[in-house]
Amino acid sequence: MNAKKMSWLPSINTDEAVKYRVFCFPFAGAGSSIYRSWIEEMRPEIDVCPIQLPGRENRIQEPAIDNVEQMVAEVIEVIKSYLDTPFAFFGHCIGALIGYELASELKRQFQPAPEHIYVSAFRAPDYENPNRVLHGLTDMEIKEELRGYGGFPDAVLDNDDVMCTLMPMLRADFALHENYGFNGYQRLECPISVFGGDEDHIVRQEHMENWKDRSEAEVNMRIFKGGHFFLSANKEAILEEIRNNANELCLV
Repeated sequence: MNAKKMSWLPSINTDEAVKYRVFCFPFAGAGSSIYRSWIEEMRPEIDVCPIQLPGRENRIQEPAIDNVEQMVAEVIEVIKSYLDTPFAFFGHCIGALIGYELASELKRQFQPAPEHIYVSAFRAPDYENPNRVLHGLTDMEIKEELRGYGGFPDAVLDNDDVMCTLMPMLRADFALHENYGFNGYQRLECPISVFGGDEDHIVRQEHMENWKDRSEAEVNMRIFKGGHFFLSANKEAILEEIRNNANELCLV
């Protein structure tokens, strides 16, 4: 594997025993490490493959990408040689948008399609952003907004040195979805699982309803206990759903 692929795919499992691969995209401000425990808890036949986006963790010195089209083009370049194994996309927050746009672009290019996509805590792509636009705010305003999101510890938000390092990446992540415009793609042909939090005031259930129109296949919504960052508390249920869907395909 070349250096570029290694930077994007730090933990891909290319063992022949892998029958199903789930490419996972992080939420705004996060890196691939948020899925580390998923790798440890998933059966060996299912490869949980977190994508490490530039501008975070071990790629903190690289400029973050603030444009969906560029992001999708970069990801396709690094994963296309691994699409011969049945695969799915999972994304939380902006990661869900990346996964959806990636599936749409693969369809447009007549490339292999995912067996399933999982969109977590993100509005339907044709639903206009209902929240305050963040990427153009001052650093202080962004920090206060993040405090209300509930997923960023005060110890991080109050550390000026840490926030100075993270701010360019955060602005890029916010711009990526705040400047996004739905292009009216054809519907996907794979099932979509939509996950939300019952106390999420950033992405409410009504913001996600239109996901039902984005695939010719079945689209299911599941609401978990929690706010915008319900992912960790409901990890076991989410992993079980991924396992069950892989089983239904008779892959593992």
